[in-house]
Amino acid sequence: ICHPHPRFGGNMHNNVVSAITSALSQKNIVTLRFNFRGVGQSSGHHSNGVGEACDTQAVLCHVSNLTEVDSNRIGLAGYSFGAGIAADIANDVAVSAIALIAMPGAADRDSALSLYSEPILLITGDRDDICPPSVLTELSSSLGSRLETQIVTGADHFWLGYEKEVGGKVSDFFETRL
Repeated sequence: ICHPHPRFGGNMHNNVVSAITSALSQKNIVTLRFNFRGVGQSSGHHSNGVGEACDTQAVLCHVSNLTEVDSNRIGLAGYSFGAGIAADIANDVAVSAIALIAMPGAADRDSALSLYSEPILLITGDRDDICPPSVLTELSSSLGSRLETQIVTGADHFWLGYEKEVGGKVSDFFETRL
């Protein structure tokens, strides 16, 4: 699970990342959340998405090599900045499904997502001014039936008070797709 933008306080303990982790673990789906480079105890420095994409690829490589993990049933989730990173690398990694929560610049990632052939969940709040619902509607038409969109009434970009709902939607998606 990729966290929101490090320059704005994003880390693996973010409310949305924590809610998704909790909801997945309640369904006995193993999760791994991590800090991007330069966040918390992680070494390195923020690199505007380039290094963070490498971080995510390294984490997925590590997870897929664990004997306890079925490498054919790995999902990737990201929230905000982390959703952008997940979308950008979706074609470069072997994941069976991706969940992208409140992804900024969603329309700009249409071409990257159009190459990804596995199930995709795009979720945002109806009050999200960074990832407005209209963008998801536009993507729906170009990505076809592998795309599921969810718009949560009342939620803005930060999901305060809606953590349980977003966690539930993401865990339901992964439970049926993995």
